[in-house]
Amino acid sequence: MNLASDMEARAIEGPERVGLIYQDGREYTYRQMNEASCAIANYLKSQGVGPGDRVGVYMQNTPTFLFTIFGIWKTGGVLVPVNIMYQAEELIHAFSSTHVTTVITDTNGLERILAIRDTLKAIMVSGCTKIPEDQGIIDFDRQVSAHRQEFETFVPGEEDVAAILFTGGTTGAPKAVITNHHGWYKALCDLAGGHTGSGAMHPMADTRIPPNMVAMPLFHGGGQQSMLFAYHIGRAVLLLERFKVANYLSLAKQYNVRSLVLMPTMIHDIVNYDGPVDLSHVKTVTSIGQELRPLLRTQFEEKFNIPILLNYGSTEVGHVAGWGVKDLKNGLWKPGSVGRLYPGVVLEIRGEQGTPMPAGEIGEIYVRSKVTTKGYAGNAEESKSLLHDGWVCTGDMGRLDADGVLFINGRKREMIKCGGFQVWPLEIEKVLMKHPKISDVAVIGVPDDRLGEIPKAFIILKAKVSPKYSEDLKKEIINYCRDNLAHFKAIRAIAFVTAFPRADTGKILKDQLKRQSITE
Repeated sequence: MNLASDMEARAIEGPERVGLIYQDGREYTYRQMNEASCAIANYLKSQGVGPGDRVGVYMQNTPTFLFTIFGIWKTGGVLVPVNIMYQAEELIHAFSSTHVTTVITDTNGLERILAIRDTLKAIMVSGCTKIPEDQGIIDFDRQVSAHRQEFETFVPGEEDVAAILFTGGTTGAPKAVITNHHGWYKALCDLAGGHTGSGAMHPMADTRIPPNMVAMPLFHGGGQQSMLFAYHIGRAVLLLERFKVANYLSLAKQYNVRSLVLMPTMIHDIVNYDGPVDLSHVKTVTSIGQELRPLLRTQFEEKFNIPILLNYGSTEVGHVAGWGVKDLKNGLWKPGSVGRLYPGVVLEIRGEQGTPMPAGEIGEIYVRSKVTTKGYAGNAEESKSLLHDGWVCTGDMGRLDADGVLFINGRKREMIKCGGFQVWPLEIEKVLMKHPKISDVAVIGVPDDRLGEIPKAFIILKAKVSPKYSEDLKKEIINYCRDNLAHFKAIRAIAFVTAFPRADTGKILKDQLKRQSITE
Protein backbone atom coordinates (compact mmCIF):
# COMPACT_ATOMS: atom_id res chain seq x y z
CA MET A 1 0.00 0.00 0.00
CA ASN A 2 1.54 3.31 -1.10
CA LEU A 3 1.44 5.91 1.68
CA ALA A 4 -0.22 8.31 -0.75
CA SER A 5 -3.18 5.96 -1.17
CA ASP A 6 -5.41 7.36 1.61
CA MET A 7 -5.12 10.90 0.25
CA GLU A 8 -5.84 9.61 -3.26
CA ALA A 9 -8.87 7.70 -2.00
CA ARG A 10 -10.25 10.89 -0.40
CA ALA A 11 -9.83 12.70 -3.72
CA ILE A 12 -12.18 10.11 -5.25
CA GLU A 13 -14.55 9.89 -2.28
CA GLY A 14 -14.95 13.65 -1.76
CA PRO A 15 -13.01 15.61 -4.39
CA GLU A 16 -14.41 19.01 -3.37
CA ARG A 17 -14.08 18.49 0.37
CA VAL A 18 -11.37 20.56 2.05
CA GLY A 19 -8.46 18.29 2.96
CA LEU A 20 -5.83 20.86 3.93
CA ILE A 21 -6.02 24.19 5.73
CA TYR A 22 -2.84 26.21 6.11
CA GLN A 23 -2.28 28.55 9.03
CA ASP A 24 -2.79 31.64 6.84
CA GLY A 25 -6.32 30.50 5.90
CA ARG A 26 -5.56 28.96 2.50
CA GLU A 27 -7.69 25.88 1.84
CA TYR A 28 -7.13 23.02 -0.59
CA THR A 29 -9.65 20.39 -1.61
CA TYR A 30 -8.61 16.76 -1.90
CA ARG A 31 -8.82 17.11 -5.68
CA GLN A 32 -6.42 20.07 -5.61
CA MET A 33 -4.09 18.21 -3.27
CA ASN A 34 -3.98 15.16 -5.49
CA GLU A 35 -3.54 17.20 -8.66
CA ALA A 36 -0.68 19.19 -7.15
CA SER A 37 1.02 15.97 -6.02
CA CYS A 38 0.54 14.41 -9.48
CA ALA A 39 2.15 17.43 -11.17
CA ILE A 40 5.13 17.15 -8.81
CA ALA A 41 5.37 13.41 -9.51
CA ASN A 42 5.34 14.01 -13.27
CA TYR A 43 8.06 16.64 -13.02
CA LEU A 44 10.27 14.49 -10.79
CA LYS A 45 9.81 11.56 -13.15
CA SER A 46 10.88 13.78 -16.07
CA GLN A 47 14.06 14.46 -14.10
CA GLY A 48 14.77 10.75 -13.75
CA VAL A 49 13.27 10.11 -10.29
CA GLY A 50 11.79 6.64 -10.04
CA PRO A 51 11.41 3.75 -7.59
CA GLY A 52 14.21 3.72 -5.03
CA ASP A 53 15.68 7.11 -5.99
CA ARG A 54 16.29 9.35 -3.00
CA VAL A 55 15.10 12.95 -2.95
CA GLY A 56 16.06 15.34 -0.17
CA VAL A 57 13.55 17.87 1.14
CA TYR A 58 14.74 20.81 3.27
CA MET A 59 11.68 22.95 3.92
CA GLN A 60 9.45 24.50 6.57
CA ASN A 61 5.90 23.17 6.90
CA THR A 62 3.99 24.50 3.89
CA PRO A 63 1.34 23.12 1.55
CA THR A 64 4.08 22.58 -1.04
CA PHE A 65 6.05 20.43 1.41
CA LEU A 66 2.99 18.24 1.99
CA PHE A 67 2.26 17.94 -1.76
CA THR A 68 5.93 17.13 -2.40
CA ILE A 69 5.86 14.27 0.10
CA PHE A 70 2.98 12.64 -1.77
CA GLY A 71 4.55 13.47 -5.15
CA ILE A 72 7.76 11.65 -4.24
CA TRP A 73 5.84 8.64 -2.97
CA LYS A 74 3.74 8.51 -6.13
CA THR A 75 6.91 8.03 -8.20
CA GLY A 76 8.20 5.32 -5.88
CA GLY A 77 11.01 7.64 -4.89
CA VAL A 78 12.38 7.73 -1.36
CA LEU A 79 11.60 10.82 0.72
CA VAL A 80 14.60 12.10 2.73
CA PRO A 81 13.29 15.05 4.77
CA VAL A 82 15.92 16.99 6.72
CA ASN A 83 15.60 19.23 9.77
CA ILE A 84 15.31 22.84 8.61
CA MET A 85 17.64 23.86 11.48
CA TYR A 86 20.56 21.80 10.16
CA GLN A 87 23.65 23.77 9.20
CA ALA A 88 26.23 23.04 6.47
CA GLU A 89 28.15 20.17 8.11
CA GLU A 90 24.95 18.51 9.33
CA LEU A 91 23.44 18.79 5.85
CA ILE A 92 26.50 17.29 4.19
CA HIS A 93 26.40 14.35 6.60
CA ALA A 94 22.64 13.84 6.12
CA PHE A 95 22.75 13.87 2.33
CA SER A 96 25.99 11.93 1.92
CA SER A 97 24.92 9.15 4.31
CA THR A 98 21.66 8.70 2.39
CA HIS A 99 23.14 9.22 -1.11
CA VAL A 100 20.97 12.24 -1.87
CA THR A 101 22.10 14.42 -4.78
CA THR A 102 18.83 16.23 -5.55
CA VAL A 103 17.31 18.54 -2.92
CA ILE A 104 14.05 20.51 -2.88
CA THR A 105 14.17 23.57 -0.63
CA ASP A 106 12.44 26.93 -0.07
CA THR A 107 13.39 30.47 0.84
CA ASN A 108 14.06 29.42 4.45
CA GLY A 109 16.67 26.88 3.45
CA LEU A 110 18.10 28.19 0.19
CA GLU A 111 21.09 30.06 1.65
CA ARG A 112 22.27 27.03 3.64
CA ILE A 113 21.76 24.68 0.70
CA LEU A 114 23.76 27.01 -1.55
CA ALA A 115 26.62 26.78 0.94
CA ILE A 116 26.96 23.05 0.13
CA ARG A 117 26.04 23.26 -3.56
CA ASP A 118 29.26 21.51 -4.63
CA THR A 119 28.01 18.30 -2.99
CA LEU A 120 24.71 18.26 -4.93
CA LYS A 121 23.73 17.74 -8.57
CA ALA A 122 20.42 19.64 -8.50
CA ILE A 123 18.81 22.22 -6.20
CA MET A 124 15.08 22.81 -6.69
CA VAL A 125 13.66 25.94 -5.05
CA SER A 126 10.00 26.58 -4.16
CA GLY A 127 8.31 29.81 -3.08
CA CYS A 128 11.22 32.04 -4.05
CA THR A 129 10.55 35.13 -6.17
CA LYS A 130 14.14 35.41 -7.37
CA ILE A 131 15.96 32.19 -8.23
CA PRO A 132 19.77 32.44 -8.59
CA GLU A 133 20.66 32.05 -12.26
CA ASP A 134 23.22 29.32 -11.77
CA GLN A 135 23.56 25.89 -13.31
CA GLY A 136 21.82 23.21 -11.28
CA ILE A 137 19.42 25.60 -9.51
CA ILE A 138 15.83 25.08 -10.67
CA ASP A 139 12.59 27.04 -10.21
CA PHE A 140 10.58 24.14 -8.79
CA ASP A 141 7.17 25.85 -8.89
CA ARG A 142 7.50 26.95 -12.51
CA GLN A 143 8.67 23.55 -13.67
CA VAL A 144 5.93 21.71 -11.81
CA SER A 145 3.19 24.00 -13.18
CA ALA A 146 3.94 22.82 -16.71
CA HIS A 147 3.21 19.15 -15.97
CA ARG A 148 0.08 17.02 -16.07
CA GLN A 149 -2.10 16.63 -12.99
CA GLU A 150 -2.64 12.92 -13.46
CA PHE A 151 -0.20 10.20 -12.52
CA GLU A 152 -0.20 6.41 -12.22
CA THR A 153 1.02 5.87 -8.68
CA PHE A 154 3.76 3.35 -7.97
CA VAL A 155 2.54 0.18 -6.23
CA PRO A 156 5.17 -0.78 -3.66
CA GLY A 157 6.18 -4.28 -2.67
CA GLU A 158 6.70 -5.44 0.90
CA GLU A 159 10.27 -4.12 1.06
CA ASP A 160 10.02 -0.88 -0.95
CA VAL A 161 11.34 2.07 1.03
CA ALA A 162 9.11 5.11 1.55
CA ALA A 163 11.32 7.42 3.58
CA ILE A 164 14.58 7.76 5.44
CA LEU A 165 13.98 9.71 8.62
CA PHE A 166 16.60 11.18 10.92
CA THR A 167 16.12 10.42 14.58
CA GLY A 168 16.58 13.15 17.16
CA GLY A 169 19.04 11.05 19.12
CA THR A 170 20.63 12.13 22.36
CA THR A 171 24.14 11.03 21.41
CA GLY A 172 26.29 11.39 18.30
CA ALA A 173 25.00 12.25 14.85
CA PRO A 174 21.31 11.59 14.11
CA LYS A 175 20.69 8.15 12.62
CA ALA A 176 18.95 7.70 9.27
CA VAL A 177 16.11 5.24 9.84
CA ILE A 178 14.85 3.32 6.81
CA THR A 179 11.05 2.97 6.68
CA ASN A 180 8.92 1.25 4.07
CA HIS A 181 5.41 1.84 2.70
CA HIS A 182 3.87 -1.36 4.05
CA GLY A 183 5.37 -0.97 7.51
CA TRP A 184 4.33 2.63 8.00
CA TYR A 185 0.86 1.98 6.64
CA LYS A 186 0.59 -0.88 9.13
CA ALA A 187 1.57 1.63 11.85
CA LEU A 188 -1.34 3.84 10.80
CA CYS A 189 -3.73 0.91 11.02
CA ASP A 190 -2.37 -0.07 14.44
CA LEU A 191 -2.71 3.48 15.74
CA ALA A 192 -6.25 3.80 14.42
CA GLY A 193 -7.13 0.43 15.94
CA GLY A 194 -5.80 1.53 19.31
CA HIS A 195 -7.74 4.79 19.32
CA THR A 196 -10.97 4.01 17.48
CA GLY A 197 -11.25 0.22 17.61
CA SER A 198 -10.81 -0.24 13.86
CA GLY A 199 -7.57 -0.16 11.90
CA ALA A 200 -9.30 -0.05 8.51
CA MET A 201 -9.48 3.24 6.65
CA HIS A 202 -12.47 5.12 8.05
CA PRO A 203 -15.22 6.77 6.00
CA MET A 204 -14.74 10.47 5.41
CA ALA A 205 -15.68 12.37 8.55
CA ASP A 206 -18.80 14.50 8.80
CA THR A 207 -18.21 18.11 7.73
CA ARG A 208 -18.93 19.20 11.31
CA ILE A 209 -15.89 17.28 12.61
CA PRO A 210 -12.95 19.67 13.19
CA PRO A 211 -9.62 19.16 11.40
CA ASN A 212 -6.64 17.46 13.00
CA MET A 213 -3.94 19.96 13.88
CA VAL A 214 -0.37 19.26 12.72
CA ALA A 215 2.19 21.57 14.32
CA MET A 216 5.11 19.16 14.42
CA PRO A 217 7.49 19.52 11.47
CA LEU A 218 6.86 17.31 8.45
CA PHE A 219 10.54 16.41 8.38
CA HIS A 220 9.86 14.59 11.68
CA GLY A 221 8.32 11.13 11.81
CA GLY A 222 5.75 12.36 14.32
CA GLY A 223 4.66 15.16 12.00
CA GLN A 224 4.27 12.81 9.04
CA GLN A 225 2.40 10.22 11.08
CA SER A 226 0.03 12.88 12.45
CA MET A 227 -0.70 14.06 8.91
CA LEU A 228 -1.20 10.55 7.53
CA PHE A 229 -3.33 9.52 10.51
CA ALA A 230 -5.73 12.39 9.86
CA TYR A 231 -6.31 11.25 6.27
CA HIS A 232 -6.61 7.60 7.38
CA ILE A 233 -9.48 8.39 9.73
CA GLY A 234 -11.15 10.81 7.28
CA ARG A 235 -10.18 14.18 8.80
CA ALA A 236 -8.78 17.31 7.20
CA VAL A 237 -5.37 18.63 8.27
CA LEU A 238 -4.80 22.05 9.80
CA LEU A 239 -1.10 22.64 9.08
CA LEU A 240 1.09 25.11 10.97
CA GLU A 241 4.45 26.32 9.70
CA ARG A 242 5.91 25.81 13.17
CA PHE A 243 4.79 25.69 16.78
CA LYS A 244 4.35 29.10 18.41
CA VAL A 245 2.13 29.09 21.48
CA ALA A 246 -0.02 32.15 20.76
CA ASN A 247 -0.66 31.20 17.13
CA TYR A 248 -1.24 27.54 18.02
CA LEU A 249 -3.82 28.34 20.70
CA SER A 250 -5.57 30.88 18.49
CA LEU A 251 -5.93 28.48 15.55
CA ALA A 252 -6.96 25.56 17.77
CA LYS A 253 -9.80 27.66 19.16
CA GLN A 254 -10.74 29.14 15.78
CA TYR A 255 -11.17 25.67 14.25
CA ASN A 256 -12.58 24.10 17.43
CA VAL A 257 -9.90 21.40 17.45
CA ARG A 258 -10.82 18.61 19.87
CA SER A 259 -7.65 16.53 20.07
CA LEU A 260 -4.12 17.90 20.28
CA VAL A 261 -0.90 15.99 19.52
CA LEU A 262 2.01 17.63 21.32
CA MET A 263 5.60 16.98 22.31
CA PRO A 264 6.42 17.52 26.01
CA THR A 265 8.31 20.72 25.15
CA MET A 266 5.09 22.08 23.59
CA ILE A 267 3.07 21.05 26.65
CA HIS A 268 5.62 22.84 28.83
CA ASP A 269 5.30 26.03 26.75
CA ILE A 270 1.50 25.98 27.01
CA VAL A 271 1.55 25.40 30.78
CA ASN A 272 3.98 28.29 31.26
CA TYR A 273 2.45 30.65 28.68
CA ASP A 274 1.79 34.06 30.26
CA GLY A 275 -1.10 34.95 27.96
CA PRO A 276 -4.74 33.78 28.00
CA VAL A 277 -5.24 30.05 27.33
CA ASP A 278 -8.68 28.72 26.37
CA LEU A 279 -8.71 24.96 25.79
CA SER A 280 -12.38 24.44 26.62
CA HIS A 281 -12.91 22.93 23.15
CA VAL A 282 -10.20 20.27 23.66
CA LYS A 283 -11.17 16.80 24.86
CA THR A 284 -7.80 15.01 24.90
CA VAL A 285 -4.09 15.64 24.42
CA THR A 286 -1.66 12.99 23.20
CA SER A 287 2.00 13.35 24.16
CA ILE A 288 4.59 11.91 21.76
CA GLY A 289 8.28 12.17 20.96
CA GLN A 290 9.87 11.74 24.40
CA GLU A 291 9.15 10.91 28.02
CA LEU A 292 6.60 13.24 29.61
CA ARG A 293 7.66 14.19 33.11
CA PRO A 294 5.04 13.38 35.77
CA LEU A 295 4.99 16.86 37.30
CA LEU A 296 4.48 18.51 33.91
CA ARG A 297 1.64 16.11 33.15
CA THR A 298 0.02 16.87 36.50
CA GLN A 299 0.44 20.63 36.00
CA PHE A 300 -1.28 20.48 32.61
CA GLU A 301 -4.11 18.18 33.66
CA GLU A 302 -4.87 20.14 36.83
CA LYS A 303 -4.63 23.52 35.11
CA PHE A 304 -6.82 22.67 32.12
CA ASN A 305 -8.76 19.59 33.32
CA ILE A 306 -7.83 17.70 30.15
CA PRO A 307 -6.36 14.16 30.25
CA ILE A 308 -3.03 13.52 28.52
CA LEU A 309 -2.75 10.23 26.63
CA LEU A 310 0.70 8.75 26.08
CA ASN A 311 2.04 7.06 22.95
CA TYR A 312 5.21 4.99 23.19
CA GLY A 313 7.13 4.15 20.04
CA SER A 314 9.94 5.26 17.78
CA THR A 315 10.84 5.81 14.15
CA GLU A 316 12.49 2.37 14.17
CA VAL A 317 9.43 0.40 15.38
CA GLY A 318 6.42 2.66 14.86
CA HIS A 319 3.66 2.87 17.46
CA VAL A 320 4.13 0.31 20.22
CA ALA A 321 1.79 1.14 23.10
CA GLY A 322 -0.57 3.84 24.26
CA TRP A 323 -3.91 4.74 25.76
CA GLY A 324 -6.95 5.66 23.69
CA VAL A 325 -10.13 7.55 24.54
CA LYS A 326 -12.03 4.27 24.84
CA ASP A 327 -9.53 3.06 27.45
CA LEU A 328 -10.23 6.14 29.56
CA LYS A 329 -13.97 5.66 29.26
CA ASN A 330 -13.69 1.98 30.20
CA GLY A 331 -11.52 2.69 33.24
CA LEU A 332 -8.51 0.75 31.94
CA TRP A 333 -5.94 3.53 32.37
CA LYS A 334 -3.19 2.89 34.93
CA PRO A 335 -1.15 5.72 36.51
CA GLY A 336 2.52 5.81 35.50
CA SER A 337 2.08 3.52 32.50
CA VAL A 338 2.49 4.30 28.81
CA GLY A 339 -0.39 2.05 27.78
CA ARG A 340 -1.46 -1.21 26.24
CA LEU A 341 0.24 -2.71 23.21
CA TYR A 342 -1.27 -1.75 19.88
CA PRO A 343 -2.68 -4.53 17.67
CA GLY A 344 0.01 -6.39 15.72
CA VAL A 345 2.84 -5.47 18.11
CA VAL A 346 4.85 -8.25 19.76
CA LEU A 347 6.94 -7.15 22.74
CA GLU A 348 9.34 -8.99 25.04
CA ILE A 349 11.05 -7.84 28.22
CA ARG A 350 14.49 -9.48 28.21
CA GLY A 351 17.09 -9.92 30.91
CA GLU A 352 20.86 -9.49 30.65
CA GLN A 353 21.25 -12.92 29.02
CA GLY A 354 18.64 -12.08 26.39
CA THR A 355 15.96 -14.36 27.83
CA PRO A 356 12.34 -13.22 28.27
CA MET A 357 11.42 -11.96 31.75
CA PRO A 358 8.15 -12.75 33.59
CA ALA A 359 5.44 -10.14 34.16
CA GLY A 360 6.47 -7.42 36.58
CA GLU A 361 10.23 -7.86 36.07
CA ILE A 362 12.32 -5.02 34.62
CA GLY A 363 14.35 -5.72 31.50
CA GLU A 364 15.21 -4.38 28.07
CA ILE A 365 12.34 -3.84 25.65
CA TYR A 366 12.46 -5.76 22.37
CA VAL A 367 9.79 -5.16 19.73
CA ARG A 368 8.75 -6.94 16.55
CA SER A 369 6.10 -5.82 14.09
CA LYS A 370 5.55 -5.16 10.41
CA VAL A 371 6.75 -1.63 11.06
CA THR A 372 10.23 -2.75 12.10
CA THR A 373 12.93 -0.83 10.23
CA LYS A 374 15.50 -2.56 8.03
CA GLY A 375 18.23 -0.57 9.73
CA TYR A 376 20.10 2.70 9.46
CA ALA A 377 21.16 4.07 6.09
CA GLY A 378 24.94 4.26 5.76
CA ASN A 379 25.58 2.74 9.21
CA ALA A 380 25.98 -1.03 9.16
CA GLU A 381 27.42 -1.26 12.69
CA GLU A 382 24.52 0.63 14.28
CA SER A 383 22.06 -1.45 12.25
CA LYS A 384 23.67 -4.64 13.55
CA SER A 385 23.29 -3.55 17.18
CA LEU A 386 19.69 -2.46 16.59
CA LEU A 387 18.33 -5.61 14.93
CA HIS A 388 18.36 -9.12 16.41
CA ASP A 389 16.64 -11.85 14.36
CA GLY A 390 13.80 -9.57 13.32
CA TRP A 391 13.50 -7.91 16.74
CA VAL A 392 14.36 -4.27 17.40
CA CYS A 393 16.42 -3.71 20.51
CA THR A 394 14.93 -0.40 21.70
CA GLY A 395 17.51 0.40 24.35
CA ASP A 396 14.64 1.21 26.72
CA MET A 397 14.12 -0.58 30.01
CA GLY A 398 10.63 -1.41 31.22
CA ARG A 399 8.17 -4.00 32.47
CA LEU A 400 4.83 -5.49 31.49
CA ASP A 401 2.29 -6.08 34.22
CA ALA A 402 -0.08 -9.05 34.40
CA ASP A 403 -2.61 -7.18 32.22
CA GLY A 404 -0.08 -6.50 29.45
CA VAL A 405 0.27 -2.82 30.33
CA LEU A 406 3.71 -1.32 29.63
CA PHE A 407 5.73 0.75 32.10
CA ILE A 408 9.00 2.50 31.17
CA ASN A 409 11.93 2.74 33.58
CA GLY A 410 14.41 4.62 31.39
CA ARG A 411 17.19 4.11 28.86
CA LYS A 412 19.49 1.12 29.33
CA ARG A 413 22.63 3.18 28.82
CA GLU A 414 21.43 5.66 31.47
CA MET A 415 21.25 3.01 34.20
CA ILE A 416 23.57 3.79 37.10
CA LYS A 417 25.46 0.98 38.87
CA CYS A 418 25.90 2.34 42.40
CA GLY A 419 27.67 -0.03 44.80
CA GLY A 420 26.42 -3.00 42.75
CA PHE A 421 22.80 -1.82 42.78
CA GLN A 422 20.86 -0.77 39.68
CA VAL A 423 19.61 2.81 39.88
CA TRP A 424 17.24 4.35 37.33
CA PRO A 425 17.51 8.13 36.80
CA LEU A 426 13.83 8.39 35.91
CA GLU A 427 12.80 7.10 39.35
CA ILE A 428 14.98 9.71 41.08
CA GLU A 429 13.77 12.48 38.76
CA LYS A 430 10.13 11.69 39.56
CA VAL A 431 10.84 12.11 43.28
CA LEU A 432 12.88 15.30 42.91
CA MET A 433 10.23 16.90 40.70
CA LYS A 434 7.93 16.90 43.74
CA HIS A 435 10.30 19.15 45.70
CA PRO A 436 8.69 22.60 45.98
CA LYS A 437 11.84 24.48 44.94
CA ILE A 438 12.66 22.43 41.83
CA SER A 439 11.43 23.39 38.37
CA ASP A 440 13.20 20.67 36.36
CA VAL A 441 15.86 18.02 36.91
CA ALA A 442 18.08 15.60 34.99
CA VAL A 443 19.97 12.80 36.75
CA ILE A 444 23.09 11.10 35.42
CA GLY A 445 25.70 8.68 36.76
CA VAL A 446 29.20 10.01 37.42
CA PRO A 447 32.33 8.01 38.30
CA ASP A 448 33.10 7.30 41.96
CA ASP A 449 36.20 5.52 43.28
CA ARG A 450 34.32 3.59 45.97
CA LEU A 451 30.88 2.91 44.52
CA GLY A 452 31.71 2.81 40.81
CA GLU A 453 29.05 5.38 39.98
CA ILE A 454 26.89 7.76 41.99
CA PRO A 455 23.74 9.64 40.95
CA LYS A 456 24.23 13.35 40.26
CA ALA A 457 21.34 15.77 39.69
CA PHE A 458 21.41 18.80 37.43
CA ILE A 459 18.64 21.02 38.78
CA ILE A 460 16.78 24.06 37.49
CA LEU A 461 15.30 25.94 40.44
CA LYS A 462 12.00 27.81 40.44
CA ALA A 463 13.73 30.84 41.95
CA LYS A 464 17.35 31.90 41.93
CA VAL A 465 19.24 31.04 45.11
CA SER A 466 21.97 33.16 46.63
CA PRO A 467 25.43 31.52 46.53
CA LYS A 468 25.44 32.00 50.30
CA TYR A 469 22.58 29.49 50.70
CA SER A 470 23.45 27.25 47.75
CA GLU A 471 25.21 24.55 49.78
CA ASP A 472 22.43 24.50 52.36
CA LEU A 473 19.85 23.98 49.64
CA LYS A 474 21.89 21.13 48.15
CA LYS A 475 21.94 19.39 51.52
CA GLU A 476 18.19 19.93 51.87
CA ILE A 477 17.51 18.35 48.46
CA ILE A 478 19.84 15.39 49.10
CA ASN A 479 18.10 14.73 52.45
CA TYR A 480 14.72 15.03 50.73
CA CYS A 481 15.83 12.40 48.25
CA ARG A 482 17.04 10.08 51.04
CA ASP A 483 13.72 10.47 52.86
CA ASN A 484 11.80 9.30 49.79
CA LEU A 485 14.10 6.67 48.23
CA ALA A 486 16.33 3.81 49.26
CA HIS A 487 19.71 5.13 50.39
CA PHE A 488 21.63 3.71 47.40
CA LYS A 489 19.29 5.56 45.00
CA ALA A 490 19.72 8.97 46.63
CA ILE A 491 21.67 11.62 44.76
CA ARG A 492 25.09 12.42 46.17
CA ALA A 493 25.98 15.43 44.04
CA ILE A 494 24.06 18.43 42.68
CA ALA A 495 24.71 21.14 40.11
CA PHE A 496 22.34 24.09 39.80
CA VAL A 497 21.88 25.15 36.15
CA THR A 498 19.61 27.55 34.26
CA ALA A 499 18.97 25.26 31.26
CA PHE A 500 19.71 21.80 29.88
CA PRO A 501 21.43 21.05 26.56
CA ARG A 502 18.75 19.61 24.29
CA ALA A 503 18.43 17.91 20.92
CA ASP A 504 16.19 19.55 18.31
CA THR A 505 13.35 17.26 19.45
CA GLY A 506 13.61 18.64 22.98
CA LYS A 507 15.32 15.59 24.52
CA ILE A 508 17.88 16.37 27.20
CA LEU A 509 21.41 15.58 26.02
CA LYS A 510 22.63 13.71 29.08
CA ASP A 511 25.93 12.79 27.46
CA GLN A 512 26.76 16.49 27.36
CA LEU A 513 25.94 16.74 31.05
CA LYS A 514 28.30 13.82 31.70
CA ARG A 515 31.09 15.50 29.75
CA GLN A 516 30.40 18.70 31.66
CA SER A 517 30.78 16.79 34.96
CA ILE A 518 34.12 15.33 33.87
CA THR A 519 35.55 18.78 33.07
CA GLU A 520 34.31 20.38 36.30
